[in-house]
Amino acid sequence: MKRIVCIALSALLCCVGTAEAEKQQLHTDMGVVSVKTDSSIKAAARIDDTTHVNTEGKVNSDEKTARMKAASEGFHITPAATPDHVIGQGGPLVMDRQDTKTVQYSNVDAVNRAINAVAMSNVSNAMYGAKGKPWMRRTTLSFQFQEGWKPLYSVETVQPLGHYDNSSRDVWFTQQRISRASDTGTTLNIGVGYRRISKDDRRLYGAHLFYDHRFLNRHDRLSAGLEYMSGESEFRFNWYGSASDERVLDVNLHTLERVANGYTVEYGKTFKNARWARVYVEGYHWNQERQADKNGLRVGSELQLTPRVSVDMGYNKPEHSSGGVYGKITFRLAGAPMAWYGGKHRLEESATVRDKMLNLVRRTNTIFVE
Repeated sequence: MKRIVCIALSALLCCVGTAEAEKQQLHTDMGVVSVKTDSSIKAAARIDDTTHVNTEGKVNSDEKTARMKAASEGFHITPAATPDHVIGQGGPLVMDRQDTKTVQYSNVDAVNRAINAVAMSNVSNAMYGAKGKPWMRRTTLSFQFQEGWKPLYSVETVQPLGHYDNSSRDVWFTQQRISRASDTGTTLNIGVGYRRISKDDRRLYGAHLFYDHRFLNRHDRLSAGLEYMSGESEFRFNWYGSASDERVLDVNLHTLERVANGYTVEYGKTFKNARWARVYVEGYHWNQERQADKNGLRVGSELQLTPRVSVDMGYNKPEHSSGGVYGKITFRLAGAPMAWYGGKHRLEESATVRDKMLNLVRRTNTIFVE
């Protein structure tokens, strides 16, 4: 038994000694490696110094490039922000004109809003102030309520035919209008006119021809008119004549419908220090075969409240019947220079009629039938 114990103790002591020897050998090897590494660094430094001296202060470019490549292979930096030439993924490509590079945006909605903002800015520039397009100033949208508060919607424009500027003495123009009413349906008005101004810009003479078509029951009408303006006063005469035959509405009941012929005479006046306001009085006469002729008088005022919004309101008094009020709200695509709020109140030369050369022709656009 004692012999077995002695053998076990001897084996244990041998294992401990072997482990201690291996530990000592490991420390020795690490020291050798360290010494060799330091020696290599120093040797490289001496070689570098020698190369530096031999080349008069110039380092071999190939060795330097190799060292920088070896250093950069294991050196990575994660940028704090994404470069400005690649922002997001999957968005539209937009060319940056300042840096001449393509920018990719991830937020498509933001890009669309920016495009819309630019487009609306251009539209705003075209519709306001001195940058307003002349053709837009002469185009209007209107809402009108007639007898019995029946609504009527219309779009109307007047444009010159050929060149016209502030030095022109005359102008040919065209005027178009399309309207929609609850009782009469859609009506189309197409006209051409001529206006001439005196040498002192104080008097204006004009004439025009129009063709009117009402799609409901296909009624046609022709009209001719004359205009004369002097200073703040305006005179107008319009004649209207049927250009279509009677329409049969009901064969069994022998119901017929025809266009009524007639004429209108108007006197209007603007004001020297309030060119945004205009008052007028108009007399009208419509011939009717199956009943008494219609005669009446309209008295009203037209006010340019803002550069783009105006109102036309008044009182209509037919003969032998009670009268009623009427009104119209007009919206211009571009601002007018004269306005009660936001525009001029008077011209530098108050007696000139130059600003009326391309005004809308005032006439009765509705086709009356009996």
